Amino acid sequence: MSKNVTIELEEPIEGHGPPITKLVYRSPVWRDVMAVGDAYTVHTSKDGERFLVENHEAIEHYAEVCLVEPKEYSLVQSQVGLADAQKVREAIMGFFLRAAQATAASKTSPKT
Repeated sequence: MSKNVTIELEEPIEGHGPPITKLVYRSPVWRDVMAVGDAYTVHTSKDGERFLVENHEAIEHYAEVCLVEPKEYSLVQSQVGLADAQKVREAIMGFFLRAAQATAASKTSPKT
């Protein structure tokens, strides 16, 4: 299982104790992915170039269900600013991109 990802916040958020200065996310697992699918889809342009299209609803889902700390997602949802939201999005996408790279490099996975 992948390691957790820690995001140092640009702006602390307020909770029930001291200010929260970091968010910790775990890698999605089977039940998380089966609920909404991947965080992106791969498309091909008319020129044959492949590109990713982010699935914002899925990213939001993973931002909630994969949050390790703080425990209260509502604090993140209501207080995290744009710069930190981008860091969360990048962390979630990173889980999926690293998994795709590992699968592509695997000697035991079938090639499609």
